[in-house]
Amino acid sequence: LKPIGVGTQLVESLSSYKSRLASYHTCSTGTLVMNQIVPLIFQLSERYYKKDSKNSFARFVDRNSGALNGNGLTANSFVLALERLTFCSSLKFLTLLSWNNIFSSIGLMRPHSAWCPICFEDWKQNNQPIYETLIWKLKVINVCPSHQTLLQTKCQNCQKILPQLSSRSQPGYCSKCYQWLGIKKDDIHDIEFKCMPSCELAWQAFVAENIGELLARTPTLLSIPSREDVSQNLKKCIDLSTGGNRQAFAELICMTTSAVWGWYKGSSLPQILVLLRICYCLNISLIDFFNGNISLFDSNHINTLHPNQHSKISRHFPVDKTIILLSTYLESEPPISMEAVAQKLQRDKRILYRHFPSLCMRIASRYKKYRSELSRQRIENLCFKAKSAANELASIGVNPSEAKVQAHLKWKEH
Repeated sequence: LKPIGVGTQLVESLSSYKSRLASYHTCSTGTLVMNQIVPLIFQLSERYYKKDSKNSFARFVDRNSGALNGNGLTANSFVLALERLTFCSSLKFLTLLSWNNIFSSIGLMRPHSAWCPICFEDWKQNNQPIYETLIWKLKVINVCPSHQTLLQTKCQNCQKILPQLSSRSQPGYCSKCYQWLGIKKDDIHDIEFKCMPSCELAWQAFVAENIGELLARTPTLLSIPSREDVSQNLKKCIDLSTGGNRQAFAELICMTTSAVWGWYKGSSLPQILVLLRICYCLNISLIDFFNGNISLFDSNHINTLHPNQHSKISRHFPVDKTIILLSTYLESEPPISMEAVAQKLQRDKRILYRHFPSLCMRIASRYKKYRSELSRQRIENLCFKAKSAANELASIGVNPSEAKVQAHLKWKEH
């Protein structure tokens, strides 16, 4: 089974490839991982996992599934095992392993799944393979590069957060309720995206474009820059933008002077988010930075960071915008919980209740009624199935006891 999109910005992720591989061989993802991949990982990397049992390692992967697509030991172990099993030599490009000496694993990958529902729906309508892209797995990516809409982080059906990989993973479907995650473009009402200020939209577009270009170019790069190359390029940025003034450069990218001094000496390297800030401020691409093309920098075109793009500047409370969003969520279908609303707004639920008690209580009450109605419908459906099963058993002369009705229902489901 060949991976999808190698050499493009929409290259497949390793966790998605494992799920598709399991489906191709008509087994669950959990069965493939536990019966084929994990035993081979122990065989190839016993010195790393000699203190763990197979089951404990499986639990570790389940708890740290985001690392499967990253640049650390977990990703490397799975790539080695899968390349041995599939004879496919390009699987490392489904992860960030090529950049393991450059990017810190801190804040690199999402701990949970994110996806573009429009991509899923488009691929389904065009009879294309359904998969999850690597770019969706990066924590800095919040917008789909293809459709310029916010990525979804919760199933629109059960409102649950999904792991990057589970025993029942199947790209395009919720691993909790098994419902389809795709949505047509006309059916998406992305209020949060529409309310973003223009500078924040520009930043999100810049991040998606540059990360996409990096993933697309990685397989064809003759060599990956070294830590020394990155350190030298950072020095060039400081010299060209602020004449070597490290304090002025720190203020430009909203970082501390001590952090910039560490980069200047080469004792540390910035995280990927900070590298993107630097490139955004200097109006150069991430690829040009890594290639050392800092001379393309134009001192007359320096971008300033929006407050949402860094943590040094305190964020004000946008009351008017929050009221608009809460009013929109009050009318959303299906209704959503206040926990989901707080996460979407990136605010503490208690603060929302303190400032907007009436709207929050109405949202919570509406969601409670919605859940009660779902529960009622589920009970009615189960009662109907139980009665039907009892009648079917009685019609063939079998006493419809509780145990036999349950067994009959399970048989029908299979």
